[in-house]
Amino acid sequence: MPGQLSQFKILDVKSPAARMQPRIVPLGGNGFRIMLGEFGAGPDLDGTCLTVYTDAPTMKEIKVLFRVVHTASGSSANTAKEQGRR
Repeated sequence: MPGQLSQFKILDVKSPAARMQPRIVPLGGNGFRIMLGEFGAGPDLDGTCLTVYTDAPTMKEIKVLFRVVHTASGSSANTAKEQGRR
């Protein structure tokens, strides 16, 4: 199928903020999970990207865009959601 690879590895992950502390977790087979520490969705992250580097010839670099949506109270949607769970 076009756009798919049978195998690849995530070599590195660079975050737009040091407080994110990205960690690559192999899931077995060809699966990976990228975990981020508690970082708070502040306005400084809006429009920034997490960059994933792989060994795939056609996907050496993958960018994941962050969008921070603010609620009417002025807090970020992620922060508001977290507060609702407490």
